[in-house]
Amino acid sequence: MRTYFSAKFAFSCLALAATHASIAMDAPSDAIVSLTFVHDIPAVPVTIGKAHTSLLLDTGGQIGITLSRSLIKRAGTVHILPHTSRHGDAAGHVFEVHDIEADGVALAGLALDRVSGEVNYRWGLLAGKSKHAPDDLEALHARGVIGLGALAPRPLLIDYPHGTMTVYPAGEAPKPASGHWLSVPMSYDKLGVSVSLHVGDKVLRMVLDTGSNATIVNPSALDAARFPELCAVREGNDCGDISLPAVSDDTGNALGDIPVRAVDLKGVPFDGLLGGDFLKQHAVLIDFARGRLWIAV
Repeated sequence: MRTYFSAKFAFSCLALAATHASIAMDAPSDAIVSLTFVHDIPAVPVTIGKAHTSLLLDTGGQIGITLSRSLIKRAGTVHILPHTSRHGDAAGHVFEVHDIEADGVALAGLALDRVSGEVNYRWGLLAGKSKHAPDDLEALHARGVIGLGALAPRPLLIDYPHGTMTVYPAGEAPKPASGHWLSVPMSYDKLGVSVSLHVGDKVLRMVLDTGSNATIVNPSALDAARFPELCAVREGNDCGDISLPAVSDDTGNALGDIPVRAVDLKGVPFDGLLGGDFLKQHAVLIDFARGRLWIAV
């Protein structure tokens, strides 16, 4: 999912919790991919046929790949299919776009072969005072996206603090060092990777979303009595910053307090997104085969 929050708001830039020693893995990898950040949203180098470009890395959903028509033409290995797919976004928009099949797709030298997807379209949620995302982020959005539909079931170590994503062979996720990581039960479905987080007696379904530069929660999912300041001042769909206290997962792992932005998510089937500000603090390892999201602490 693509979600951008205006830089006119002050974001919490907390100290990085993960160290290089705690992230090091012994298992052999298929590829180590450099992440380039555009307003805290990662882009990765991708080759499609004759085209070399960078695409937005988006874990929010099961997107395989989306490509602009200009990239499709340059690649020479992408087929636009006659049928279409319908998609919704966090802003409540619905899009109908042509499906594609992209051959000759490679990520940092890792051949992904044929990847299914769609002609790129401009979805997403813009919250805050700005009416438009910055030009460089718009340019990234305009090129397209590569997502979990292209990468799963390969385990993925997404490490914002060190600017890398490590891709492991399918079914061969490394086991992180005990004491440095929390093992959180996760689900993987059409929403992407999601976890259940407990705040008091509320259980929030949160989607891990590299396409969002901030961690957000839907105000309707929270207990209004515990957050009396919620939506006291509203900027469009944006209700401001709050902190979720004493967050834990289904197994009782304590994640501490998590700063979030409260935003109306237009009736989507989840309660919030774990975005760029959370990922800047915590490297994460997605283990699809075991259904675990490892979070560096």
